[in-house]
Amino acid sequence: MNKLLVILVVCLGLKGMSQSSYDNNGRIDNIGVNDFGNGMWVKSVSQKVDLKGSPYLYDSWFNNGKIYLSNRVLSIMSMNYNMQLERFEAKISEDSVFAIDPQGIKKVVIRDKEFIRRLDPEFQRNSYFQKIATINGKVLLEKHTVELKEGQINPMTMQKLQKDALIKKEVYYIANSKGEDLKSFKVNKRSILSLINKNKLDRVKTFAKQHKLKFKKAEDVKAIIEYSKTL
Repeated sequence: MNKLLVILVVCLGLKGMSQSSYDNNGRIDNIGVNDFGNGMWVKSVSQKVDLKGSPYLYDSWFNNGKIYLSNRVLSIMSMNYNMQLERFEAKISEDSVFAIDPQGIKKVVIRDKEFIRRLDPEFQRNSYFQKIATINGKVLLEKHTVELKEGQINPMTMQKLQKDALIKKEVYYIANSKGEDLKSFKVNKRSILSLINKNKLDRVKTFAKQHKLKFKKAEDVKAIIEYSKTL
């Protein structure tokens, strides 16, 4: 391994585990950016003074993540999801970010949240979706997106009265047991309860009420569904 590759390994804070399955029995290998296939170096996105919000899912880059390939798991110490460009990125320094090539990736786990790459039925392109929960042969998925909201303009001076803003938005889908054949899904009390067996509904409603869980909040929906599976 040459000196440059050693430096890249240290900077990335990565470790690879060659293994036939995702357990702890694998051999630890040193890896470099070549393990990401056709990924590329990009400049870090700095916050524009005339723009509110961020294209990234998390406010901080201090996020431990794991990338699951067919025969190994790559652990990354500083990772984030770019909602605008629909890709995961590893931050190397204030000015350097490595955009991770999705080819060959089985799944990505960041902050204990699992992401899989599937065909977006709306835009007909592959994108990342977060797995919220599985129930009765179906998978509830969430897509994190961002939209640009233009600030108000003074019609007299044509100067902006407000900054443009990036607004985070979540879109939900229901898929089959393999996480495929995605269909748009509205997350509300009625739709979530429709996924649960009728003989469990009264107990599930009581559980949600006692714990003040909301049927429109992803984390609460996950808790509700996981509870229903214990009944």
